[in-house]
Amino acid sequence: MPISSLTSYSPIPNGSAATPGLWDSRFLTVQSNLSQLASDTSVFAGTGSIGTTQSVLGFSANTLRAESGNTTVVQPYSTALVTKSIDSGGAVFNGAAFGMVAGGGTDNANFLQSAVSAANLAGGGTVYVSGGTYTITSHSISMLSGVEVVGAGRGATVFQVGAGATFQELFSFSTCSFGALRRCRLDGNKTAAPGSLHGIRLTQSTDILLEDLALSNFTQDGSYWGPNVGNTPNERIIARDWECLSNGRNGLSVIQAKDFVISNLVGVSNGHADVDIEPNSSSQIVQRGTLSNFILRGSTDDGLVLFNNVGATFQDLQVANVVISGGGASGAEGLIVKGERINLVNVSIATWGGSGANIHEGSQNISWTGGALWGNQSNGVGVGAASSWATNITLEALSIDSNGDTGISATSVVGLSIIGNRLRNNSQRQAGIRGGMLLSGCNNSRVVANRAHDSQTSKTQRHGLRTLTSCSTVQVSANDFEGNITAAADDDGTTTNYVAFSNTPSLSFERAAVPDGGVAAPTVAFASELSLGLFRSAASTAALSYGTLSLGGGYLASLKTATSINSLVLGANAIAISNPGVSGCSLVLNINGVQYHFNSSGTTIGR
Repeated sequence: MPISSLTSYSPIPNGSAATPGLWDSRFLTVQSNLSQLASDTSVFAGTGSIGTTQSVLGFSANTLRAESGNTTVVQPYSTALVTKSIDSGGAVFNGAAFGMVAGGGTDNANFLQSAVSAANLAGGGTVYVSGGTYTITSHSISMLSGVEVVGAGRGATVFQVGAGATFQELFSFSTCSFGALRRCRLDGNKTAAPGSLHGIRLTQSTDILLEDLALSNFTQDGSYWGPNVGNTPNERIIARDWECLSNGRNGLSVIQAKDFVISNLVGVSNGHADVDIEPNSSSQIVQRGTLSNFILRGSTDDGLVLFNNVGATFQDLQVANVVISGGGASGAEGLIVKGERINLVNVSIATWGGSGANIHEGSQNISWTGGALWGNQSNGVGVGAASSWATNITLEALSIDSNGDTGISATSVVGLSIIGNRLRNNSQRQAGIRGGMLLSGCNNSRVVANRAHDSQTSKTQRHGLRTLTSCSTVQVSANDFEGNITAAADDDGTTTNYVAFSNTPSLSFERAAVPDGGVAAPTVAFASELSLGLFRSAASTAALSYGTLSLGGGYLASLKTATSINSLVLGANAIAISNPGVSGCSLVLNINGVQYHFNSSGTTIGR
């Protein structure tokens, strides 16, 4: 069943203003396509073929244009890698000539293995298996170098594990080179054969093509790429046009691989994750991989896992055109990332049981451009953790809408860039508590050209941005924070070197009696170099104090409640008004570079 035709759209030009009309028009198409994809993927289980999966959000398969206007070219695969396996002597060996029989429960393991061995002894060739269901019971099929096994199509040729089978994998590629498995369905028959763990297992193999396959009903993984012994990775592996359906653990599990391509994959209702790329030893390697055109739906736990939690080499992954939706137990995540130099383009996650995505602590140089996070039960995107730093994380041109908690929640990140995103109507399950963005203990952060607002009649998103727990060096500029419940932004008074300009409305901070988290507001101290348009404290009993408050030229600052300032610096023609006053003053003016102080009765008390 081919994917329905989806609506294409033009990318947002670089440097676009965060205007409501532009964003609303742009992301209506994203949401429309997500709805169509949800309809398509709901009927994948049990179908014969999904056809060629083109871009799931309206882009071409090979050239992916991100919403920021950037272009990333992804090479889906190199045919040079598999030329030898397809044209390796020209010999074709028909499985029927070796005794293979479809139907009737005949064990075809010895017959198919004999055909594979004959092709290998001939210097390489193709084993062709015609349409029908072939039972494999006594042992797995050991793939040999230079041999490809080809069926009549994944809806026609089925290799099914026989009742009572106890082998570990249906097809094994072990120290194999230039091998291929194509155009067939592998059925683990897990109810009758609970001992069969994997459909395809790769161990220390190179130059392997796995194409046009359906992998379903295995006790563990549809396919498992990892070493049995030693730590030599699989290399130059191409997996494309796959269905992974209803496997007990993962649709695809990658423990070790270098220079690999996985494209056009549908995962539905697998027991753990649809795709899990996760080393289990510090000496293992996952490096230089391209993942593109995935639809992942309804797994029990996580959707797509890119996770290095063991200190392995895990770097240089390109991920493009992925939709993850409709699965995950409470607390599970649609996308999990922990690694180095991972580039995500046009990745969308909807209606997941926990957060849409989590970029874990220890991650370095992660870039995510384009996509939507909608209706997830917890945060749209979580970044980092208090236990360790994440470094150089960029989130750009994302639509983050109607999630249960905060749109973007970042903790202990150095070099965080949040650029050109839309964050709307979040905090659905904690109405009035969470906001569009939360930065906790982050250093060297940029929050630029975002639109964080609430468009609902009964609003849930408290504020556009909140900073707390000693953030340092934060630039907040050119954002649109209109329409949230209370303030455009808030800070707990511990941020240093906070610079803000050109926001709409001019940035204001909330000091509510019951701030985020439901704890009565404490006395706070806001320290060091603050440059703002409008700075005020909302109705509150909280006392405020500032180290250096710096206001640019022409700005108005309204400082309410009990406020004290050690040093007030105003640009030309700026005005600061306070009550009860700044060092006994109610009004401070800077006119043509001269600063005037007035008391509450209007009397000039100094210059």
